[in-house]
Amino acid sequence: MEGLSALTKYGLICGSIAVSIAFAAGILWYAYSAKRTKSQLLTNEKNERNSRKLAIYESGGILAPAVILSARRVRSWRGVGSGVGKTSNPPYHLVDFEAEVKPDGGVPFRVKFSDQLVRREYSDFSPELPSEQGQKIWVVYDPKDTSRAYLDHYDADHESAMKERETDIRRYRFNQLTEGNDSLKENGIPAEAVITRVDDLNLPYPWKKARAMHIYFDVMPKNGFTFQSEGDFLIGDGAGEKYSVGKKIYVRYDQQNPKRAALDSAQNKNLP
Repeated sequence: MEGLSALTKYGLICGSIAVSIAFAAGILWYAYSAKRTKSQLLTNEKNERNSRKLAIYESGGILAPAVILSARRVRSWRGVGSGVGKTSNPPYHLVDFEAEVKPDGGVPFRVKFSDQLVRREYSDFSPELPSEQGQKIWVVYDPKDTSRAYLDHYDADHESAMKERETDIRRYRFNQLTEGNDSLKENGIPAEAVITRVDDLNLPYPWKKARAMHIYFDVMPKNGFTFQSEGDFLIGDGAGEKYSVGKKIYVRYDQQNPKRAALDSAQNKNLP
């Protein structure tokens, strides 16, 4: 760089630094994009598996015991932001299974399916998973097409899985009962009400920090006589006192069917 002015040298150095920064930024952006693409791909595949499971279930899926005949790992990966070190085994695995299903009172049959397992003891080296062979599991299969099935749970978890299944069915039915509440909150007739009875349905929604309740009211419309109404609601774990017997609250009721009412959440949030 002899013979170049100080200003020219400075410009060349700055230009070199700028190119290096741009190159590094490009690498980082490529890595970020690749990671995001992989994450989206895994999400899409999981959604597809869940859609297939739902289709089997809605086709009258039958729960039955089965035994794993073979299990082959398709691929493994680490969860995004899971904190799992690169030197440890990846915890997530997509596995191809073959199992013998033994339906109650029916003829055993074989079925193949894929599912995701969470196992930290599996290494990256061998696709075969001999520890899965012979494991007792429970699958849900399509009675109209027994080639379609999915892993529901392992036999070791059967008792807890059946309790959770019963709870899920109850939640599904409860959710159906509450489907009209949002519409009623928007279009129902506003009124004050007094709670006359609360039935705790012993149905928790831990991820929402709430419980299922059936509440009865004496509704006091602005114009007209007091009448009785009721409804099904999710009540926050910390809101039990607010929605206890004798408390005055705000509701919106169905003018065509006054026995149906929904809690007016916007008004009730300011109540003590």
